[in-house]
Amino acid sequence: MTVAGDPLPLVGLVAFDLDGEELGEVAGVYMGPEEPEWAALLLPSGRFVVVPLAEAEIYEDSLDLAFPAALVGAAPLQQRVLLEDFTKSQEDELTAYFSGVPRPGTEVASAPMEQSRQVASTAADRSQEAASTAKRANTDPTGDLLRVDEWSSYVGQDRIKARLRTHIEAAIVDDRMPDHILFEAPPGYGKTSLAIIIADEMGAEVEVLKMPVTTRALSAVLRDWDGGVLVFDEIHRGSRKEQEDLLPLLEEGFVAMPTGRRTYMSPDTTIVGTTTEPDKVIAPLRDRFPIRPRFVDYTDAEMAQIVRGMGKKIKIRFSTDEARALGAACAGTPRQARGLVLAARDLRTTNAAKILDMVEIDPEGLTAEHMHYLRSVDSAGGIGVGLATITTLMQLPVSTIRDLERLLLKRRFLTLENTGRKLTNAGFAKVRPAPRRRGLDD
Repeated sequence: MTVAGDPLPLVGLVAFDLDGEELGEVAGVYMGPEEPEWAALLLPSGRFVVVPLAEAEIYEDSLDLAFPAALVGAAPLQQRVLLEDFTKSQEDELTAYFSGVPRPGTEVASAPMEQSRQVASTAADRSQEAASTAKRANTDPTGDLLRVDEWSSYVGQDRIKARLRTHIEAAIVDDRMPDHILFEAPPGYGKTSLAIIIADEMGAEVEVLKMPVTTRALSAVLRDWDGGVLVFDEIHRGSRKEQEDLLPLLEEGFVAMPTGRRTYMSPDTTIVGTTTEPDKVIAPLRDRFPIRPRFVDYTDAEMAQIVRGMGKKIKIRFSTDEARALGAACAGTPRQARGLVLAARDLRTTNAAKILDMVEIDPEGLTAEHMHYLRSVDSAGGIGVGLATITTLMQLPVSTIRDLERLLLKRRFLTLENTGRKLTNAGFAKVRPAPRRRGLDD
């Protein structure tokens, strides 16, 4: 690897000592006149040290240092001592590199000890950036508030809840974590919420990783992972290679780097995979999940309960009729219910008609995209229309088309025939409303 004049390729590499013991991840590098001289390592303990790169062997995704682990943190390698030996210009250059673009309101410290703290802080930021492909799921404060976090507030899916409770109770008695779980369900069905409830029931931490996740990024996460529920959200989005890389993690508890180095996961871990497209999850990976519960469609009555429950969390009181009307417009999806409740909050009203008008959803839950779908099928003849034709007309991926079809089939606006998609009479009526008859007063 060529690093002269460009230390960036080293950032994110995993450093190993003379005996092959993993030390930590390179968070930054100080360049000498021609080659890198020092590396800043963020250790699994969270401590930050600066180590020399003399005689280091550099590989594609790792770095072999020429001394044993026992020397890391010893006096000659302490950042305080090293920084005190640096010249002022070297201190400034080191901090400038670790800091990258200066943050608003951030000043570069000049005293050696303050410099040390500054470098430690910004080097940790570099380490987190190296794992940027392991994107944590973020939600706004209100979104977190509306998310259910206990069994009593999780409406529907009674068989799944009963089964998961059985697995959790057995795990608690056996003093272990539950087996790995794969949730396969349409978008917005509460898969991640169930993972959070499982963690809460076990008194464990939960971490949500957005797929795809590289082995290097996952290795960085595992080094700081003390156990709990590790969620791979939309696991099908990983390439075949990325999904295959997860096989040893589920079977033997480690992820392997291309060099053969292994990073082990805490044994006190339950891996939860979520997917909206189970057909894209490779069979060997799917088979590694012992628990694969089956989700069922939410009824309109259950959706009305969910609307009222979400409303109570942010002090909005829906009447029975209002909750029923909004529940029917949720398309059987708790995520759509959340959108309606937040719209009610912002509109300062619980009037269902006003809420639906604002978000452009009709009383049966159809969005503008659903109507676009119906018009596209109608324009292609309305009978025997193939999936390829619809995707071409709508310019949307197949996965989105199938999500739209789920509600249209449920509401009986559409049927699937051997020859293709066919609009029902109700479907034709939806896109071709009967002309209004002229009355005597017109």
